[in-house]
Amino acid sequence: MSTEEQRLGAPARFGGANVIRGLASVVTGQIISLNLELDDPIVPFNRPRFTRTMRLLNDVRPLPDGRYVVINDDQIQVALQGSSQWDSFAHFGVIDDTERSVYFGGYGLEETFRQPTPEHLGIQALGPAIVARGVLVDLVAEFGDGQMLPEGTRVNRAMVEQALRAQSTSVYPGDAVLLYTGFENVREASGGQYPEVIAGVDGSTTALWDELQIIALISDNPAVEALPTDNAVHIETLRGQGIPLGELWALRALTAACRADARYDFLLTSVPLSIHGAYGSTANAVAIR
Repeated sequence: MSTEEQRLGAPARFGGANVIRGLASVVTGQIISLNLELDDPIVPFNRPRFTRTMRLLNDVRPLPDGRYVVINDDQIQVALQGSSQWDSFAHFGVIDDTERSVYFGGYGLEETFRQPTPEHLGIQALGPAIVARGVLVDLVAEFGDGQMLPEGTRVNRAMVEQALRAQSTSVYPGDAVLLYTGFENVREASGGQYPEVIAGVDGSTTALWDELQIIALISDNPAVEALPTDNAVHIETLRGQGIPLGELWALRALTAACRADARYDFLLTSVPLSIHGAYGSTANAVAIR
């Protein structure tokens, strides 16, 4: 890891080369949203529900020429990690008996303890936008029933590598990896509830993400990891490697498109909210194929 990567993590790999490689993956120009709806009534892990209120509703105002304008304006409250979202580096730290810091980049509890706004590791550390080649890993096609992984499946490194070989896809430094577990189907099959046992990757995969030098790790499930979890993926990616995590992304439509033409790379664009010091952000992401 370079000095810059030690300080900034995977965002230090963002750059023009990422954009150009991503653009080379665009063939048809198809745009696919990767976001669950912010006002989805099914909220994970007891986070507060989305609310929307009107500031102005059908506010009629006269113009000098006798016409009238009608103005509508609304506002929302939303949990920044209540839908398709990013974890910032300040979202997850570890206190242990080693010499490692609590958070990524050598930062201790002072980054979050005495003030609610992390100065260095908030969502701003991801940069203004993530624009890169994205690679979908269709774990369901290889280890599931075509719709979802079996409940509680713990996907290890060998399984990820097998899925990549099966779809003849390579991952290059600076790519973003998106893991498809079929969680949208799981949620629907469970009546809109979040099960306590959920398929996802395990800690053995973290060395792979480091070796591949990816810029982000994204999944359609609530935590990237399998649940119940030992938090190994969060510990090693967010704290150890400086790789941001995306969770609860809507990957079903993208997976269907990738399966249809056996093409699993695309241009990924995501613009985190510009809120200095936020611990997470809505994904605001699309795939362009």
